[in-house]
Amino acid sequence: MGEQRPLFPISIEGKWGYIDAAGTVVIEPRFLSARDFSEGLAVVEIAGTSEEDRAFKRTYEGFIGPDGKFVIPPQPPAGIREIPGYDSYQYSDFHEGLARIHVNDASGMDGWIDRNGRLAIPPKFHSYGDFLEGLAYAETWRPWNRPGSQKRGFINKQGKFVITNNDFRFGYSFSGGVASVSMTFKGDDNAYCLIDKQGTFVIPPGVYARIDAPENGAAVVAKNRKVGMVNKRGEVIVPLGLYDQIYGPWEPGKGRVFVAEKKGKTFVVDTMGKEVAEVPHPGHVSRFQEGMATVDQKGRYGYVDETGQGEKVSGTNGT
Repeated sequence: MGEQRPLFPISIEGKWGYIDAAGTVVIEPRFLSARDFSEGLAVVEIAGTSEEDRAFKRTYEGFIGPDGKFVIPPQPPAGIREIPGYDSYQYSDFHEGLARIHVNDASGMDGWIDRNGRLAIPPKFHSYGDFLEGLAYAETWRPWNRPGSQKRGFINKQGKFVITNNDFRFGYSFSGGVASVSMTFKGDDNAYCLIDKQGTFVIPPGVYARIDAPENGAAVVAKNRKVGMVNKRGEVIVPLGLYDQIYGPWEPGKGRVFVAEKKGKTFVVDTMGKEVAEVPHPGHVSRFQEGMATVDQKGRYGYVDETGQGEKVSGTNGT
């Protein structure tokens, strides 16, 4: 069986579907919203059909496969529907066989489902990241008006903490053995650091004003309003100020190239900090996903690949 061709969301007259890299509509637009495919599944949203659903304008999310058919139906999984005060839910994308589910009740807790749509980790955390390299950032939940201990750090797929630091405030996913974390440091509640899987600092807090989510061990850093890049050892691979802006890929843990802008020109940069190519088409280039990035040329859209080339740049945006 051949490798599945990448599909990209597209909106036509307010409905969402998918096209392939050649611009051919593969899944007819019929959803209220649609997200990118991840591990062969994509989150889509439909309107509820019951009288109560219509009265409260309820919508439901589920996962479709590349044929457009639901693999995980548009309804909350068992265990979520039984939560008192439950109102609605939201899915994240699949990563390493698990997808985060956010419960929109008074707690706002997060859990994870497996590819069968069953709860693998019950909703008992606040989380902002996805599982990559076996770990995900999470915080234990407690009511905001009730004091008490609260763990912060990274959990494994059994829902157990393996890295804890209560000075953490936010953590990106691991990639290349490192993760960017925001933490409290010397009175700053948003000090960034880079850690390894033992929780040891690779780059301690206070060195950079910002460290973005790493991709295959490379991360964009910022200081004094200048951006650069570092590798998983914390070594500089793109000096601060060489480019005006640098954007990492959308795909956590799968990105191979970054988009860099300098003096009105756009370049493709790899995870070693080397320029791969200059994008010949004028216009804003988005972050890369599935090896492609969109190019916005004054409201007209197309795609370029990781070499900076693209045949569909003159295509329309479908509206």
